[in-house]
Amino acid sequence: VPLTFSLRFLSQLGRSTILPIAPLFVAVLLVDQAYLNTFTGLVVGIAALTTTLSAGYLGRLGDRTGHQRIIVISALFAAFFYFLQSRVTAAWQILALQALVGVALGGIIPAISALLARFTDPDEAGAVYGLDNSIDAAGRAIAPMLGSAAAVWLGLRAAFTVTAGLFLLLGLIAASRLPKNLGKPDP
Repeated sequence: VPLTFSLRFLSQLGRSTILPIAPLFVAVLLVDQAYLNTFTGLVVGIAALTTTLSAGYLGRLGDRTGHQRIIVISALFAAFFYFLQSRVTAAWQILALQALVGVALGGIIPAISALLARFTDPDEAGAVYGLDNSIDAAGRAIAPMLGSAAAVWLGLRAAFTVTAGLFLLLGLIAASRLPKNLGKPDP
């Protein structure tokens, strides 16, 4: 359970790090500033939409192939797509890459939840899920400060590189610490 909590925290930290700098970054990229708020909303919303659309499929795939595999592959893809966002030169590119990040997150979020359910004793489910919610909230609270600090000290693009690093760390932890057969049906 503590390992799963660590993965949850890193996942939420990564998902929320760019939120405070997204409008500023989009403003740098967007040619027509009249659509800044609308386009920023699209950038944030597209990731949520693709996460929602991919979560059901990737969650079921994790049940068949193993949640560890889904977390590792999804985290590495998220890291790659966030790194690419630090290199974009046009607003449409960040929109497309955020859509792809959302697909990757659709693999991470349900897989972590499935692992938490698997590791949790039914008699302790309330306490474990309550703590999971608190850890998730802590990630949402710390992430904007991390993203803002990276942007202030290193520039707006650095927030995307830091986020890529968080997902790379998540993938490496999952690859090295989670058993590989988790989530596969028993023979």
